[in-house]
Amino acid sequence: MQEVDKVMLMIWGGLGMTTIMFVLPMFGIDFSSFLTEVGGIVLSLCFLSLAFLVPKRQRAQEMNERKQQELLASIVRTSDDAILSKTLDGVITSWNAAAERMFGYTAAEAIGLSANAFIRGEDQEEESRFLRHMAEGKVLERYETQRLTKDGRALDVAITMSPLHDGAGKVVGISKIVRDITAQKNAAAELLRYSQEVEQFAYIASHDLKAPLRGIDNLAKWIMEDLGEAMTPEIQKNFDLLRARVARLETLLGDILKYSRAGRIVEEPRELDTGELVHSLTRLHPWGDDFEIECVTEMPVIHSPRTPLEQIFTNLIANAVKHHDKQAGRVEISAADRGGFFEFCVRDDGPGIPEEFHDRAFALFQTLKPRDTQEGSGLGMSIVKKLVEWQGGRVWIDSSPGARGTAVHFLWPRRTAEKELEHAA
Repeated sequence: MQEVDKVMLMIWGGLGMTTIMFVLPMFGIDFSSFLTEVGGIVLSLCFLSLAFLVPKRQRAQEMNERKQQELLASIVRTSDDAILSKTLDGVITSWNAAAERMFGYTAAEAIGLSANAFIRGEDQEEESRFLRHMAEGKVLERYETQRLTKDGRALDVAITMSPLHDGAGKVVGISKIVRDITAQKNAAAELLRYSQEVEQFAYIASHDLKAPLRGIDNLAKWIMEDLGEAMTPEIQKNFDLLRARVARLETLLGDILKYSRAGRIVEEPRELDTGELVHSLTRLHPWGDDFEIECVTEMPVIHSPRTPLEQIFTNLIANAVKHHDKQAGRVEISAADRGGFFEFCVRDDGPGIPEEFHDRAFALFQTLKPRDTQEGSGLGMSIVKKLVEWQGGRVWIDSSPGARGTAVHFLWPRRTAEKELEHAA
């Protein structure tokens, strides 16, 4: 009821009582006796209302609880995950339809069995430890293991366990949700096998083909030497073109191998000073004295493997120098804290990249200039993208229309977890 309505009700109530006080004596009725009679009637009505409303409220509460129980039972019955419960001693007490499909036991067969019937011998001690945790009221979040079916097959499963309490809050049992992840595990293993085959092919292509390429280059040099004074400018031009193509192919093969291995380097994370990393790259690489490469902000110390980040900065700085339209230029490197990630930026003062080519710059084998005018495999930025996304970050280009300069931004985690390297080849 709105506040205005409440005020009006009080006003009309007051007026009504005042009127009754003046009118009743005119008919010879005592006002106090009237209040006593009315009060008795009102009190009786209140008791009657309570007698009617309390059971009604209880019935509504019981109905609501029954609906919730029916909903929970429906979820358990129709779930694709096995949902079961057991005592603290590990005896099965409930078993849904998904558990029947997953393990091959009917509910009648499973209820009363020890949970050890589904657990490999080497995992039973771990299960006992989990049961002790449950008895203390702890919840066990998802963990992955294996369980046995009725016909002896081993299933890869993900399990969540939580304690069951009685009305007094005492732990009396355990509920389990079991998800079959065998298909996902098999798919992951197949993908890993495929990746290893691709890497092996890339290694063979880049390693075994380099020898004949070097042979072709050497043969070209020998022929040039044998021609001596017979070498004409046209022949010289053709041999230079041949050797340039050989060098390009050798670079392409090397970059294919780098791309296949990107994100699969076995290297433990460590404390890494990114400022020192950039300074060491400027000393090691021949980018030329005419290019000034400088960190313009304080660079953070992070927990990360060194090699992938070194490769990212190398590729980005090399691109900035290689695609510059002048003999001299400047490359600025900066970092900004973004919480769990740092945003690094490599900015140059070159010609810039039109916005329509920003996505294309990260595609495989793509170059924004003809290869006859700019040597390159077209894999440098693709390697950067793959390495950044491997760590859960992203990379993008910022280049304002009509303005000089290109900025490549990428997010890299403040701390790389060791688990990210568990499946590295």
